[in-house]
Amino acid sequence: MTTRDLTGHIFTRLTVLRDSGNRQYGEVMWLCHCSCGETKEVRVTSLTAGRTKSCGCLQREGARARGISQKRKRFGTRRQLNMAVPMSDFDEMGT
Repeated sequence: MTTRDLTGHIFTRLTVLRDSGNRQYGEVMWLCHCSCGETKEVRVTSLTAGRTKSCGCLQREGARARGISQKRKRFGTRRQLNMAVPMSDFDEMGT
């Protein structure tokens, strides 16, 4: 299967450097340089379909702007319920 050469193409924040030589699910992996300075391997369909736009910095920036930390995003917020039962309720149970 022949693959179109994407070297030099820009997809949002990613600039395609070269074919990485790796394959995932039979698809070409491209080595890309992000505008933040990181490099990342990305599948060709992720680039052309617009699913991958950066190395992950775009998502982190958006989360930071919304005030969501990576830890909170991963584990959610801990909510504690007040489970205190007054002693008078035990007296009514007839212990």
